[in-house]
Amino acid sequence: MGKESKIRQERKAGLLEKPGTHHKDRFPIVMRVVAIILIVTIATWGLFFAIKSTTGMIAYQVGTEKILQSDITAGVQNYIDMYKQYGMDLTTAENAGTLKSVRQNVIDTSIEEELFIQYAKSKNMKIDDAKLKTALDTEVGTVPAAVWNGHSGIH
Repeated sequence: MGKESKIRQERKAGLLEKPGTHHKDRFPIVMRVVAIILIVTIATWGLFFAIKSTTGMIAYQVGTEKILQSDITAGVQNYIDMYKQYGMDLTTAENAGTLKSVRQNVIDTSIEEELFIQYAKSKNMKIDDAKLKTALDTEVGTVPAAVWNGHSGIH
């Protein structure tokens, strides 16, 4: 019997390892290390983006200015609180449509305000505080008069 034939018989009997089996153990260890590094990296990036999304993620770009998601969320929360004072909970399933409308209104209003601000800046417009106060006082003064004179539609 030749040397090769004897080696084959010993391998079949399990007395000898097949060539290269002693190197197989390193491969899974390397793959495990790479997998752990990838998992930690992905988890770190996920956490980073989760934190960024709640603090300063840009919701809309209007010209050169940005409207942050946190500003939209705060505006919606103001409406939720206001409605809650009148006994309507916008966070329930039955009021989901109203909440969606409120959210869209906050977004539209934020964009319009930013557009007005940019237009005013482009035309070098300045706010006259005295005129603003007079206009606000006049506007606020006319509301109670309209309500008491029956023009409000409230009966």
